[in-house]
Amino acid sequence: MENRIQTVSVQRLQERGTSGYSLLEMLVVLVIIGLLAVGAGTWFLHSLRAAHEARAVANLRTMVTAQIAFHSASGRFATFEQLITRENILSQGFIRNVSGTGASEVISDGRYEYSFRFDVNAIGYTLDADPKPAYARTYRRFRYRYRNAAAGKTNLLLVAKPSIGAPPESSYLPFNP
Repeated sequence: MENRIQTVSVQRLQERGTSGYSLLEMLVVLVIIGLLAVGAGTWFLHSLRAAHEARAVANLRTMVTAQIAFHSASGRFATFEQLITRENILSQGFIRNVSGTGASEVISDGRYEYSFRFDVNAIGYTLDADPKPAYARTYRRFRYRYRNAAAGKTNLLLVAKPSIGAPPESSYLPFNP
């Protein structure tokens, strides 16, 4: 009887040893999981960048609409201060006084910095959305130009590739989402 118990115990130990996963199989599974995680992380970062860029374009369009409304009512373009206090726009989600004051004031949404440049005699303006320095290598730059000249109105939304410094004017191309 005792011999039979030992035989059954030895058989059970041998069965347990062969029923688990080998080290090689475990490593293969870990490599596959790692590759999937890297792919998902890359996709997530790309999606996050695309969402921030879409928000920057939406912010530009909101500011343009506010500028056109202000110009129609007063015959001149507004500063950020006027857009916030009189038009009650841009009051949520922006950090004010990043640099400059009045017409040269820069505001930020955390990823992009927005600035106005006005033409002489209020015939137009340029609105820039530049990524903050930490994001300049990967986020695109956006520019909106509005001209209300005698020859006709010009409304252009332009985009430039990511760059550390301010790109030359020729780098901006029409934006087609």
